[in-house]
Amino acid sequence: MLWVVIILPALTLPRQTCATNAKAIIHDTNLENLCSLAANAAAAGLHLKTEIESFKAKIEEEENIRRTALVLAGATKSHNLTVRLADAYASIKLSKVTQLLTDTGGKAAVAAADAGQVAGAINEAFSILDQHTKAGKTASAENVCLTDNANQLAGGDNRKKTSAGKLAKCFSLTCGTQSSESDPFNYKSLLATAQVGGNLFTTGAAGTGTSGCAVTHIETASFGKASATLTQLNLAAELIQLTTGSSNNHTDRKVIAHSDVRTKATKLQTAITSYTAAVEAADTNPTAELQKLQENSWETAKQDADLLQAFKDVAAIAPTTAKLPENLKTIGEDYVKARQQWSQKLEGGKNIDTEWPKYLAARTTWLSEIELAAEKKPTCPTAANKPEEVCNAIGDSEANKCNETDNCHFDNSKAMGK
Repeated sequence: MLWVVIILPALTLPRQTCATNAKAIIHDTNLENLCSLAANAAAAGLHLKTEIESFKAKIEEEENIRRTALVLAGATKSHNLTVRLADAYASIKLSKVTQLLTDTGGKAAVAAADAGQVAGAINEAFSILDQHTKAGKTASAENVCLTDNANQLAGGDNRKKTSAGKLAKCFSLTCGTQSSESDPFNYKSLLATAQVGGNLFTTGAAGTGTSGCAVTHIETASFGKASATLTQLNLAAELIQLTTGSSNNHTDRKVIAHSDVRTKATKLQTAITSYTAAVEAADTNPTAELQKLQENSWETAKQDADLLQAFKDVAAIAPTTAKLPENLKTIGEDYVKARQQWSQKLEGGKNIDTEWPKYLAARTTWLSEIELAAEKKPTCPTAANKPEEVCNAIGDSEANKCNETDNCHFDNSKAMGK
């Protein structure tokens, strides 16, 4: 799927005291993790599109099985109970899941929008960092400090757009990797625990607005007002939270833990919730319904209210029947066996997509002929002392053209002219 498994490293950052190196450091590995989250969130819409296409494919597969059953049964003859049941049962299920597909489309649109907000917020943070990874008023100053090493004195490099390293994709706001479907945003791994203190930022001297990292230490002088008393700065959809105390050192600075997402990063929480709902709508619910059409056990299948309704629809049981009787078990078993054949491709290289229109045309013609013939049939009496004689006395010598009732049955041996 679309989500990358990334474990936040536990970093040990040394105390810095030299004014030249008085940097508040955000390690580039942590930033890369958030960058990947943004890219994955931005791709949520595409992932949901794939889920919906899979959903539609399952519907099409069952529709083709239904059509195959009817085509193989023949267009110009009455179908047996097994075929009529298959048609009725599939029609009920397909109607239900088609409505689910409509609902899924709405949920997917909401989820994509929510995920897009998260991606946009994180990308906005990288845009800010990009703009501030430039020299300050003195040669030693940077407005924000990003590094690829816990100790810049031991070979670490400040990261900026011109020397981005692994952050290149972040500054260009592109790229993302794939991960497990079970955790769409994979935020529980990405935000495994709150990374505080030396694990994420240096606790060394914060410097000042002219000789330090103003954004990462939220040095208010660098924002244009030395006495602004800015004490909290949240970035990247509130996933990065910076707080200052009475001194220039951070007393609380962290990428929040996944357990805090619900209350502290509401946009991400909303995106995860709506995404999960959309995936469930596109997969879990329709799959459960369509799988009932494939159930092999009569004991399990007969519990489905839709199967009960299907038997009613083909007049196999009375409309008031509350539970499927056991004498229909044979029909249920015949249906299971027949599905194996209906699930196969048509023989002779025939394709259901081309055979189905032919079937419909032939079926329509045949049914029209039956209806026309019925209009020409004589009407048998509803009561007679000698029903066979009355039916034959109508003068129609063809049994299949006589409207037979309980009181009127055609008898070949008594046909007129014999």
